[in-house]
Amino acid sequence: MRELSQLPMTERRRALKQLNFLGEHVETTTPWIVERILADSKQGNDITWLTSRRLLQRALGALFGARRDITSRYPIEV
Repeated sequence: MRELSQLPMTERRRALKQLNFLGEHVETTTPWIVERILADSKQGNDITWLTSRRLLQRALGALFGARRDITSRYPIEV
């Protein structure tokens, strides 16, 4: 977030848009990831949160007006 606040305003807006599309809060992903790790009994398995399906759902949601705003809790001037 520190580096983000040092970007020029136009670049910052673009970066925030991408972060809101791809990003997620720690408290959202952590329980899911920990559950998968603890249930995994085989070494080397892949644990992926942001799958192609989730990306597609976010893209479709964005097309139909669903706006994600995960950065609003941080003091970043837009």
